[in-house]
Amino acid sequence: MDELSLIIESLINSEIDDMILDLAYEIHSSIKGIPQEQIQINNFENKKTSIEKQTCICPNCGQTNLIAIRFAYHLAKCLGAGRQSSRQAQRRIVDQIMIITDSDENRSNGNHFYKDMETNSISEDGSSCTDSTSSTITLTSSHKTHLRISNEDKDYIDDFDNEEEEEWKPKKKKQRVTNNKNKNKKKKDVLLVVSPATTKLDFPNCIIPFNKLCPVATRTVIPLVPLPISSMTSNSDKIFFKSQQVSSLPSESSHYFVQSPLNLEYEIDKTLGIKGPEDVAKMGIATYNDHCRKIVMRYAGEWEEIVERMGRWIDFRRDYKTMYPWFMESVWFIFKQLYEKGFVYRGFKVMPYSMGCCTPLSNFEAGQNYKDVDDPAVWVSFPLTLDPTVKLVAWTTTPWTLPSNLALCVNPNSNYVKILDKAKNEIFILMEKRVADLYKKPDAYQVLETFKGSTLKGMHYTPLFPYFANISTAFRVLCDDYVTEESGTGIVHQAPYFGEDDYRVCLANGVFNKDSGPVVCPIDAQCRFTDEVKDFQGLNVKEADKVIIKHLKEAKRLVHQSVMKHSYPFCWRSDTPLIYRAVPSWFIRVEGMVDRLLANNSKAYWVPDFVKEKRFANWLRDARDWAISRNRYWGNPMPLWMSEDGQEIVCVGSIEELKELSGVSVDDIHREFVDDITIPSRLGKGVLRRIPEVFDCWFESGSMPYAQVHFPFEGRKTFHDTFPADFIAEGIDQTRGWFYTLLVISTALFDQPPFKNLIVNGIVLASNGEKMSKRLKNYPDPRDIFEAQGADALRLYLITSPVVRGESLKFKKEGVRDVVKDVFLPWYNALRLLIQSCDQIKIDKKVQFTYDEKRLYSSMSLNTNVMDTWIVSYTQTLLDFVKQEMNAYRLYTVVPRLVKYIDMLTNWYVKLNKRRFKGETSMEDCLTSLNVLCYILLTMAKLMGPFTPFLAEYMYQILRKLMPQSSTTSEQDLSVHFQMMPQSQETLVNKTIERSVAAVQTVIGLGRTVRERKVVPMKYPLPEFVIIHKDASVLKDLESLEDFVREGLNVRKVTLSQDRELYGVEMRTEPNFPTLGKKCGAKVKSVTEKIRAMTDTDIEKLLSKGEGVSPLTVIDDVPIESEDVHIVYRVAKQTQYEATAEQGFVVLLDYKADASLIDEGLIREITSRIQKLRKEAKVKKTDDITIYYSVEPQTSEIARVASAKRGEIEVILEKPFRPLAEKDQSPVVIEKKLPVKDGEIEFVITRKS
Repeated sequence: MDELSLIIESLINSEIDDMILDLAYEIHSSIKGIPQEQIQINNFENKKTSIEKQTCICPNCGQTNLIAIRFAYHLAKCLGAGRQSSRQAQRRIVDQIMIITDSDENRSNGNHFYKDMETNSISEDGSSCTDSTSSTITLTSSHKTHLRISNEDKDYIDDFDNEEEEEWKPKKKKQRVTNNKNKNKKKKDVLLVVSPATTKLDFPNCIIPFNKLCPVATRTVIPLVPLPISSMTSNSDKIFFKSQQVSSLPSESSHYFVQSPLNLEYEIDKTLGIKGPEDVAKMGIATYNDHCRKIVMRYAGEWEEIVERMGRWIDFRRDYKTMYPWFMESVWFIFKQLYEKGFVYRGFKVMPYSMGCCTPLSNFEAGQNYKDVDDPAVWVSFPLTLDPTVKLVAWTTTPWTLPSNLALCVNPNSNYVKILDKAKNEIFILMEKRVADLYKKPDAYQVLETFKGSTLKGMHYTPLFPYFANISTAFRVLCDDYVTEESGTGIVHQAPYFGEDDYRVCLANGVFNKDSGPVVCPIDAQCRFTDEVKDFQGLNVKEADKVIIKHLKEAKRLVHQSVMKHSYPFCWRSDTPLIYRAVPSWFIRVEGMVDRLLANNSKAYWVPDFVKEKRFANWLRDARDWAISRNRYWGNPMPLWMSEDGQEIVCVGSIEELKELSGVSVDDIHREFVDDITIPSRLGKGVLRRIPEVFDCWFESGSMPYAQVHFPFEGRKTFHDTFPADFIAEGIDQTRGWFYTLLVISTALFDQPPFKNLIVNGIVLASNGEKMSKRLKNYPDPRDIFEAQGADALRLYLITSPVVRGESLKFKKEGVRDVVKDVFLPWYNALRLLIQSCDQIKIDKKVQFTYDEKRLYSSMSLNTNVMDTWIVSYTQTLLDFVKQEMNAYRLYTVVPRLVKYIDMLTNWYVKLNKRRFKGETSMEDCLTSLNVLCYILLTMAKLMGPFTPFLAEYMYQILRKLMPQSSTTSEQDLSVHFQMMPQSQETLVNKTIERSVAAVQTVIGLGRTVRERKVVPMKYPLPEFVIIHKDASVLKDLESLEDFVREGLNVRKVTLSQDRELYGVEMRTEPNFPTLGKKCGAKVKSVTEKIRAMTDTDIEKLLSKGEGVSPLTVIDDVPIESEDVHIVYRVAKQTQYEATAEQGFVVLLDYKADASLIDEGLIREITSRIQKLRKEAKVKKTDDITIYYSVEPQTSEIARVASAKRGEIEVILEKPFRPLAEKDQSPVVIEKKLPVKDGEIEFVITRKS
């Protein structure tokens, strides 16, 4: 299976934790200021042996042609999956090869990148084309493809090349039919990982700073069947462990695989057709576990490609798995500590049980997969022994438990009634408050007697089935307060081995004795009825429901039946319904440490906080003892050796201790190696044998902080230096999983939380809101997403979604596409404009641009250009914000701000400075503007590196070409991912300019709103724009920026004023009914009238209160907030102005243009259409072309302007503009008829050969 297929498969049923862990960590570690000397960079110059050519031979089995990067995994598996084996294997080859690809092809220089950007285009299928017929663009560096962008956004890509100003903001694109001309073309990889293959660097050894300030993160799991759309996350019980976060391993980056026995064994059982324990017994545990081991090793190797494809750099040469003996040994040690502290006990309890996996589950596992299902509901009669004409009526939604019925239970304090069923002519007893549920019509029954439930206590009844009729203590009425008045009949049937309350009540009332007496549990491991229940033998319990109901009907014991829709637990792994059954299990006492759990939880910092205070804290308050044993085969065997009578138990805490007690030495402690080992009894009870259970995989996960360093056998100092973890991240469902088990074990052992900071992520759902399911195929094929938009787009889509706030996301592939359109394209276009401008001044002015940091500081100190000062200052504000928010782990605030910054850069700074970039002002001004743009893009690449690693790296490598040679020779400069997070520079901050530009953006936005309201396109200039604000200092700030307002709104004159009355602007208030109606009720009419009656003075008083005042006013005892009213501005006089207002600004736009302005607008209409045709035809500026035109009707205004203003149009186009009648014989490049305002215009462009 190729790497893309694997990543697709790995993305389902997930929360967003994995990628969040990556992103937050990478920024966090940079912010902490890790010393540069701690970034280990290999000297790759002297190691040019290609990994594709270097192979190894296994010294153990002799297998040849092993690619080097696979060699360690093979040898580890071959020698028994030991960590040391893997390390030794790496040491043997480390001097021979470098796990990198270093090709001279990758060493491009000169203007190669610039050429790529000029000649390439963007195709829908992503192929790289340079021929004149292609409409595609692929960002390339040398022979490596980095990014492909959809042809769907071709118009948007060209926005920055327009010589005329279009709409101020990007227009929303209409849906277009996809161009399928490249449909059958072979597709290339969308985004190659910035990895050894593309950068010639050994990333795991280069970018991983080991420092105590770095967060120590979590574990990673290997899903048996990799599932989709969590490319940045893992399955609900799995986390990919970020290698940088193992600060406990200062010389290594580690990768941690947790292999859940349920994961692996369920897959093996399906593959091999194993139905139950007897099939495993025939095969043998050793053979069975070998199959499991093979799956682990197979997927471990393939996951290397997956995580690299996702943009994560991990040193797999130092991975570790829960199946490694040294890891398992630490788990034994942890368990022994708990055992000796008295936390471990063996009990016979009713537990959630998976019929698919044939094992009990813990209570928190049972809560992970609830579904709404339809179950049969039956009302069944139980005749009293003393008077068979009187029948107790019980209700149940689990008919399959009725053959195991041993008692009935009532609430002693509730009222019960004896009634006559008139239709059936039978006497029934049930709770008084539940009669109406069975009888919808009051006249269907007659109440004969009323009494307390306690009256029924001890009464015997006739069993439903004869299977267990010989149990003398059974088949009587019991009393308990757990019987409620909310459901059923108030009489609960008791099957003690299939219900927790049933078990408790029957045990307390002597129906059975847990140490002796019959066990009424007539089902096998697969939940099929045994021969104890002959009528239903071999039937699965759920399948038996209908047969049992039929039997009850024939026996005339069925009073009524229906179907009930309710929420029911399913196995999180096999997706089969859970049942509750009594099984012997080993438990950890949790109920007694609830107060300590809550106290330790309060010490940790959670994001978002509500998960800590509500969801997790509530779960802890109701914590139950934890069942840690599983009746399975693959997993860590519980290290308990017990005598045959169960009276002598020895808990083993290490491999060495096992050798001392048994005399047997082992290297592996899986079941096949230790099950047959016996320990001599110290009490003369013969030999002790190991119990058959293995640990719940959650116990291994909860032991990860200790076992990852083989504590206490190794790594004592490392553990104590790095515990508790600085930072972990996982999905919200882990409040009942990993977060919980980590806290339980750390509290029991050390009485402290296992983590300092924790990010909780929400769940990615299918587009219809259902849980993603491979079986249902209710998610888009992620391969299509990667092919069309790439991993960066998916990453950014997910981390700008509600998931990072702990909420759910309905996944929509259109959202991924929008990331490319709204974020990547504008960002890339800014870079392309920089490169094109540099090339242009080199050709036209013979000036080679080189980035100069000193020039940046100099220009900022002189404040030579307001927009330069603004964007640089705004960048410093952004850097401060990112640092502040990432230190608080609020990822959900950071990425939206970064996206907004890209908008500010591309739609404001770039568009307002294009003339400067092209050298149309002065060369000094041009170089200054290019220097600022280069600084901004360089900073953005560093900031976006953790979020969009591929595109950030690609852009960084292009920008490196613009830097002085002396500043790009250090090893840290080789990649954007070796850079520390840029820090803000106080000397570059100018808050006054930031405020002024923010004001400009506000008024331009208001002006555009008025243009849209009056349907006046931006191409058409207008006479005047009036800005009114009562604060003179605000207007003063705008004075120096009037030119930007004029240009941004295409107006001839900008007027600043404090006098609203001078222009006849009036205000009125209108109610906002959607919010006001809810709070007013019957008063809505009166409140509405009084709101509309407000005078200008009243409104001014409201506005003067400012933001944050609540309420603004009170009308008829109803508090009025700012969202309850709309303030509408209008010009009272009949003038040419249209008004609107926001944030204290009132603006007026004179929308009535004179003839000269109309002509100017029509000229821009013509030239704009021609420029787009030139782009479509790929006409170069230097081509000798002539543009011909023809307008219909000839009497239209645009026909008049085309003829009368030909000279002006030719000056703008810098090409001849002639009537079509004058066309010569030159070859036609393009011709097209286009609709215009009052007619149609035809253009024909010819080019002389």
